[in-house]
Amino acid sequence: MSENPLELKVLDLFKTMSESSRMLLISMAHPSGFGVKKDGVAMTSGLESNQLDSALQNLQELGLLQTGKIIGQGKDQEFTVGEGNRFRLTPGVREQIFKDILKQEPPADLFDRG
Repeated sequence: MSENPLELKVLDLFKTMSESSRMLLISMAHPSGFGVKKDGVAMTSGLESNQLDSALQNLQELGLLQTGKIIGQGKDQEFTVGEGNRFRLTPGVREQIFKDILKQEPPADLFDRG
């Protein structure tokens, strides 16, 4: 049985992170794939400004967090990685946080466009 490399990566990285990066990573598992702005990240994580900036940078450097923007309207909206003011977890990371760190099934996405 082969292991999913992302599965190992997230759990292994989590063990080596600072407490503020851990808090941020777990809090970022709850927003939708459209991400949240920095003020929303601050509210959900409970981190002070300097801790938040450091944790955001750390998660981005580890490849666990993306920055971007929403393009389109209504059901045609999508998150575009790159320049922008929104943050979201890299695809696949959310599921591994719930499965391997929180030891539970990921909740259904509240913003299902299907």
